Amino acid sequence: MNKWLYSSAIFGIFSLMLAVPIGIIDTLKAFDIIELGNSQIYLSIYILSILFYIIFVFGFILIGRKLNNKRLIYSAYLLILGSIILNLIQITSPFFPKLMGFAYQAATFLVLGMISVFFGSVLMKLNIELGNISKTAGILNIIGGISMMTIIFSFIGTILLIPIYILEIVLLFRVSKKF
Repeated sequence: MNKWLYSSAIFGIFSLMLAVPIGIIDTLKAFDIIELGNSQIYLSIYILSILFYIIFVFGFILIGRKLNNKRLIYSAYLLILGSIILNLIQITSPFFPKLMGFAYQAATFLVLGMISVFFGSVLMKLNIELGNISKTAGILNIIGGISMMTIIFSFIGTILLIPIYILEIVLLFRVSKKF
């Protein structure tokens, strides 16, 4: 199992490396600074991002199975499902530009915020089995999720994604040595 967790952490690094340029591109698109149309590179990056993220989060499913923690398993599956849906909508947005309005953005932040709070509460409670880094990652997920759900402060949740990602990657590396 430790090899799978280690691999999940590595894919977390790859996912984070893709998330930053994707976030920049999406921000520039949202403000109509750039127009991508159906760029093959853009689509390829998004598809890779989805695959890397799924493998990354699968590490938490493995931890949930090892610890017999159904809440961790369910919350990780929700993260994967939410990511797939969000990214598919982002990929198809050039074909359906009306989907990208304020209502879509608000719904996205609300749903992802709720999933993040759920996942964070589960991580926070695993501090006995996984250490303080789990508690810290959980608290940041909760803060980020709540700020996303307020919509007005969603930028705080978005900024917190980078340290959350890093803590979760470190957590997977540490747990891969433990199991």
